[in-house]
Amino acid sequence: ELVSAYRTDETRYEEIKTILSDMQGFPLLNDQIQQALYFVESLHSSRAAYTEAQTLYGEGYYALAILELQKMSPEDENYQQAQKDVADYQEKQNQYEAEAAAAAEQQLAAVTDALIVTPDEESAGPVLRIVCKNQDPERTIQAVTFAYTLTDEKDANMKFVDGVGPVYFNSRECVLEPEDSCGDDMDIPLNKDVTGAYPLKAKGCVVKATFSDGTVWENPYYSYWLKDSLTREEYKSYQESQQKDHGDGGATGTPAPTPSPSPAP
Repeated sequence: ELVSAYRTDETRYEEIKTILSDMQGFPLLNDQIQQALYFVESLHSSRAAYTEAQTLYGEGYYALAILELQKMSPEDENYQQAQKDVADYQEKQNQYEAEAAAAAEQQLAAVTDALIVTPDEESAGPVLRIVCKNQDPERTIQAVTFAYTLTDEKDANMKFVDGVGPVYFNSRECVLEPEDSCGDDMDIPLNKDVTGAYPLKAKGCVVKATFSDGTVWENPYYSYWLKDSLTREEYKSYQESQQKDHGDGGATGTPAPTPSPSPAP
């Protein structure tokens, strides 16, 4: 009866779990109680996974949503629908990846390398070297703004100042003819984070470029790069800060509002 009650009323989970746990002191019923507890906890986890999958789908995290659907129990009333959702979510993930790849191919200016380099001098700390290439076949770039992330030995994004990061920005003036690159001779000194560690890896993406004819090109790939470079929590926090500072923007497939350049941490 307790199991049946839980099937029809999710809000009674804690109540029914407590009752079953308290009944474990009856040896003759112990096997049945253990089975009932397992069923209730399994169904609760399954329902939670389904709810989380829907939330992830709404946020555009289709691959993560599929992983949640795969956790579901056949006893869940939403199980059959979830099997259909897996196919739909995978189609959306494939579409997202195709759009990201297309946006990457269309970049007029792109980061071709982002390296953490240790200078020969023993007293010097590591530097960030980001190489940008002008992929416009005709026009000359005169300024570029790029974003980058810095990661530790666990590939976790690092923050160096409270309230700043984990995305950092830098702008540079340059004379970049078509197919030319810049950055090999413009190293950015790096500091240690709050734990005293230097970053080990970097990733970068052009946010925008200004051409010599005065036009400003905003990179359509930037929003994809940003979402894929941050954890879900980091991306959500970043979006909230951008909405607060610039108004709504930065949705999947749409360039986020261009942030103000900031120095390396």
